[in-house]
Parts: sequence; structure tokens; C-alpha cells
Amino acid sequence: MELEGSLKAFSLPEVLQFLSMGKMTGVLSIQRAQYNISLIIKQGKIVNSSTLDRPRKLGQMLVHRGVIKRSDLEEVLSLQKAIDSDKLVGQILIERELISKETLREAIKLQLEEEIWDLFNWDEGHFKFEHMDEGDVVNILVELEIEPLLIEGTRRLDEWDKIVKNIQDDDTVLTVIPLSEDFEQEVALSDNEWLVLSLINGFFNVGSLVSRGGLGKFETYRILNTFLAAGLVKVKTPGQEEEVAGLSPLAPRPPEGLEGENEKPQRLKKVGTIFSRMRQQPRERPEEEMTFVSPLGLIGHFLNDLVTKLMRNNEFIVARSDETLLEKFWGKIVMNYPKADLIRVVGNRVDVNPFERFVEFTALGNPIRVCYEDAVEAMAKLLEATYKLAAQRLGEKNVTRMVLSLRDSFGQSVHITHADNFNLNDFVARVVS
Repeated sequence: MELEGSLKAFSLPEVLQFLSMGKMTGVLSIQRAQYNISLIIKQGKIVNSSTLDRPRKLGQMLVHRGVIKRSDLEEVLSLQKAIDSDKLVGQILIERELISKETLREAIKLQLEEEIWDLFNWDEGHFKFEHMDEGDVVNILVELEIEPLLIEGTRRLDEWDKIVKNIQDDDTVLTVIPLSEDFEQEVALSDNEWLVLSLINGFFNVGSLVSRGGLGKFETYRILNTFLAAGLVKVKTPGQEEEVAGLSPLAPRPPEGLEGENEKPQRLKKVGTIFSRMRQQPRERPEEEMTFVSPLGLIGHFLNDLVTKLMRNNEFIVARSDETLLEKFWGKIVMNYPKADLIRVVGNRVDVNPFERFVEFTALGNPIRVCYEDAVEAMAKLLEATYKLAAQRLGEKNVTRMVLSLRDSFGQSVHITHADNFNLNDFVARVVS
């Protein structure tokens, strides 16, 4: 049996209800513009989704919820790629006794519910249901009853309309209003509310709070909206000074002497001069051995050298805003890797000194190891974003040659005090093969 049509004629809840009542088994594909998703249904229950096959997404959720370490996730992903490509990440995590089957079920259920509730908002697109035999449905870890899901989805849609009037999107940043000393006696908060409140620092946006809290998008938004109504937090406007202690040091600040609107023309003039000097006077790499405290020192050095080379190329620079490319990339990346906030990025320079100073005293033991793992992964994302943009502007072959040449130039002249089995070749290979 096949069933297809437009979401303008039949809403997704109506389609799901029909499949539930008929206890259908098959694949429901939903498409809107470039976005595609497939829901696997068995006897009228949702048991899987195409997005659940994206291992890093599930792994990130488990890392953010503190269920597994990032190093464990990276090891499992490497194992899956090299040996057990047919196994799902969740299966490998269970086999290695890193998580229980019940923990995996809970994570997948939350991910699946969040995904379906997002789909309820679609009022346009196309759907198609294709029947399949029950025996062909495998890897079932959860079974979602559709009827309760529809009831809860309808309730959430009604409440969501009210929430988004106050919190418009994931990029919204909230800040805590200074609290009285008797706050804990005056206000009774649930464990989840305390968790969300503890994550608000005036820098991380709402999308990051959702990822870090592990409560799901709707529940996090609902709690934040409650805080807004109670006057515990407020929306932070661009340029607003922080009123409470603890503002993340990553909040971008202009270099000394360049603050203020009146100084922008002078700043741009200086930038143009700098670019000119860079093209005329290429910096030579010193022949002596380069020493770094941790692999992050080497990665930061590598990224800074790469951007310097890119900025010497007239074809790469397309706008004055290119002077802050890395800072813009990092501002988005660090929202998903909050423990990487010891790394500072201002303009097009990566500063790992704050992290390196910690490592000098603690090596890479706990708790700095957790921050280290997040930071390495975040820096890989920063390299990937830089590489992709450069490939668009200069051509993939040209940029690949540049990156690999820069990698090779480090050769044997690098010494890392706390190396942690880091290999620059492997790191670069994650982005450039």
C-alpha cells in the first residue's frame, strides 16, 4: 500500500493518526525543500527515524548529558568507521559497557520525540508512505505510541505559540537578573529548573542551553519562558553590558584602542594596511624547535598560520568582514562545545594560552581533560569551517594543497610537553583527505 500527498491537504498529525489506527508497517517519508526525513513505523508505532542513523548527533547528546566522555565517543566513532561499519553507535556503546540499553533507549526516545514535534509545525511539504514487511524492520530500541504523541504535540503547539513571542529563536541570549540573598527561600524550583538556571551565563545562546541541558528543546524553552515571566532572567540585547559575575571570557571584545562606532573607519584603514604588509612580507617559519604545552597549542598555531596564508591571497578576501572570520565561526561552534570556552578567538587569531596555563599546573588529568576533549573537537570544527569557505573561494584542490603543505612544514620540529598521543596528520585528515 502506498499513500502520498501534500501537507497542505493533510497535516502530519492526521497522517500519523491514520497509520496508527490502521496499525500500518512501513516508511513515512516527509520532504520540505531540501529537508528530508523518514519515519519507520511498525504496527502503527514509530520505531526509528533516518536521523537516528547520524551517529555523531546521538553521541553529542550523550556527551552533553554527561552519560559518556567525548574521548569515548571519538573512539567508538573511529571503531565504527574502521571495523564495525554495519553496527550502530548505540550498539557499540552498549557492547563496550559505556552505557546501558535503558540509557540508550531514553536518549533515542527524547531525540525521536523532539524530531517529531518539530515536524508538527510543518504546514507545507510532501509526504509518502510505503508499505514494508514487519520482518524487514530491524534495530528497534524504542516504540512510540502515536496517539499520546499527538495529544502532547497539540498541547505543545498551543504553548509554543506563546513561548516564541518571548524567545524568538535559538540565537537568543538570556542573562540572569541579580538575585536577592534570600532567593532560595523565596522561590521553589524543580531540579530541571535549577539545571537550566545554572547554565545561563549571558553568553551561551538558547540553542546551546538546549544542547547542554539534555532536557529537549521544548522543555528548555518552556522553563526559560517561565523564568522570563517571573523576572528571573531577561533577553540580552547586542552590546549590553553584563550585570552579573561570571560572564564567559569568550564574549567578543574589540582589540584595545579600536572600540566605538567613531573609530570604525580608522580600524578598517588599519586592517587594509595590515593585509598589505602581510602580502609584501611573508613570515618565515623559525628553524628552531617549536614547543607547546598541549596539542591545542599546536592546533592553534596551525590555524593561525593557515588563516595568515589565506589572508595574503587577494582572491580569498571578499569583504572587510573577513578580518573576523574565525571569531564568527568560533562564536557558533563553541555553543555546541561549551567546555572549550578556555580557547579565545578574537578577529582571526586563536589564543590557547588560557588553556595552556591550566595544563602547565594540572597536565591533562581531570577535570581539565574534559575541557581538552571538547576543545580539540571544537578546533576540528573550526578548521573544517575555514577549509570549506576557502575551498569555495579558491578551489578545493588549491586549498587542500595549501593545508597539506602547511601540515608537512611542521615536520619533526614540534615538541609537545603533554602530547596525549596527538598526531597532527590525523587531525588534519579529519577535514582534508
